[in-house]
Amino acid sequence: MFRQFLGFAQGEIGRCARLTSPFGEFGHSRRQIHRMATVRRNTYGVGMAKNLVVIGAGPGLGAAIANRFAHAGFSVGLIARDDAMLTELSDELTADGTTCFVARADVTDADELREALDSLDALLGTPDVVLSNTSMFVEATPTVVRPDVFETVWRVACLSSLIALQQVVPAMRERGTGVFLMPGTPLALKPWPPGAALGAAKAAARNFVMNAGAELAPDGIHAAVVTIDGVIKEGTEFSPAKIAERFFTVSELAADKWQQEYVYSGTA
Repeated sequence: MFRQFLGFAQGEIGRCARLTSPFGEFGHSRRQIHRMATVRRNTYGVGMAKNLVVIGAGPGLGAAIANRFAHAGFSVGLIARDDAMLTELSDELTADGTTCFVARADVTDADELREALDSLDALLGTPDVVLSNTSMFVEATPTVVRPDVFETVWRVACLSSLIALQQVVPAMRERGTGVFLMPGTPLALKPWPPGAALGAAKAAARNFVMNAGAELAPDGIHAAVVTIDGVIKEGTEFSPAKIAERFFTVSELAADKWQQEYVYSGTA
């Protein structure tokens, strides 16, 4: 049995002006940028506001985190491969007055992901916070999962975070500040055979991001995993909004409070 769940973003232009990416018009293998608000570009980004970039933004946790940061005054950049979903989320954000740009990219395509990040950087400035929210679930035990499917899950849930981190860190280092966060899952810590592919990918990504946290802390960059030790569900302590509050709190921590992993176990 094969089930696929990818994190995607949403947004559109409405009456706003459409911008073409510096890398060309988006086609089937490229991505396009939409301008969601009238703003002035400067070396510090749009309106000198802090900004959040969500890779794999979409309904549920990605949308909740984007909204939480938007309510704190952040401009938002969204990256996903589904135009309709980008439309929905950006409409929601801009309805509340948030400056939002979106970039379409398949996170398994390294060039597309790098170009999408560069395009948002040109519009918003160096990101203050990056959320790598990419995930793909395939229900298959270790003895039956196809190697090509296993590799695709790894590319979505692990390699994309490596590509994103390496793309944004140089500018963060130059500025001396930055935050890079990745949601973690219990599958990375505890065996559950049907989720072996995602568990393996997330275990590798967890190790990588935590090592990045140790490497980058002296440069003023906070890289960390926020492990969600439960099932995300509305109306519970694991609702997307409550988990988003933890992500925001972690992003605002002073350097002497930084850790390489935070565990959300049902309390904000």
